[in-house]
Amino acid sequence: MPKAPRTSPAKVPPVGARIDVVLCVLLRSVQGCVQVLVARRALDSEILPGAWELPGGKIAPGESARDAGARELLEEVAVDCTDAAHEWQDLAVVEPPPPEGRSAPRFHLQAVQLPSGVVPKAIAARSIAWVDVKSLACVDWPDTTRPAIDAVIAAHGR
Repeated sequence: MPKAPRTSPAKVPPVGARIDVVLCVLLRSVQGCVQVLVARRALDSEILPGAWELPGGKIAPGESARDAGARELLEEVAVDCTDAAHEWQDLAVVEPPPPEGRSAPRFHLQAVQLPSGVVPKAIAARSIAWVDVKSLACVDWPDTTRPAIDAVIAAHGR
């Protein structure tokens, strides 16, 4: 399996600043239903322990949202979409209100199809699951993530 590129730790921006974060919308189709891979954070996570999320993370300085998404999928769920054969789609950029006492994320939603024959693994998460796009609204998302999930549903919930 290819190794994910190393990135240097990002500096923490001041409260009130926006943090650029990629959220990966990993898609697959099962019997005509579009599904999205979701991950559950570890219970010992400093931020939002046990919360459901889309795979993703901070975009490094000078890194594109697509490259960050490919890196994060490889690091978090062992799905390699790093080569040019994978068609990434820019879904939306969502700027939710900041969480209390923290910097606000700027979510860059990047969608890509699950490569044929690949089975994701929960590497950086407690667990992973496939959820029909139409059922995403029923997941107990953190308040900050809800606007991003609404954008995913709008793009793929037809």
